[in-house]
Amino acid sequence: MFYCDPPYVGKESYYPVSDIDHSAFVDALRELEAKWIVSYSELPDGLEEFRVIGRDESNFMGNGKSGSAKKTRERLVTSHQ
Repeated sequence: MFYCDPPYVGKESYYPVSDIDHSAFVDALRELEAKWIVSYSELPDGLEEFRVIGRDESNFMGNGKSGSAKKTRERLVTSHQ
């Protein structure tokens, strides 16, 4: 089982290395013969065909203030049905 936590779509600038190609990443997941789980907030194209599990959570990304968390939707996408 592989777990991946790539930079979120539209939030790449929050990371020191932000040159992820989400389309190429999704293609690589499709070709992976092992089971995998990926966490995203907004899904890149191509992951909708897999099992998506969502939950609401507080997120501090980008604001740096523990008292000003924003509600966001965390999605876990898995190849395992």
